[in-house]
Amino acid sequence: MLTSDVIPVTGRAPFHDEFVTCGGVSLKSILPNTLESRTRPNLFFAGEVLDIDGITGGFNFQAAWTTAYVAAKAIAEKGARL
Repeated sequence: MLTSDVIPVTGRAPFHDEFVTCGGVSLKSILPNTLESRTRPNLFFAGEVLDIDGITGGFNFQAAWTTAYVAAKAIAEKGARL
């Protein structure tokens, strides 16, 4: 059921309220492969603290999960080298 279920999309959410997130730590100030600060070593950023614009309810969740994964992986790898 998890892999073959079909769920039809019929339109937008019934609330008709879309929110946009924006602002935060500039992407230019972090290393893109690790999300580590360029100016403060060992400081990592993820999720909505980053300056990533997107409609909430999907894009922002994916950005939060993906950046958390990237930052956590980089922290673990950095810790393993110490």
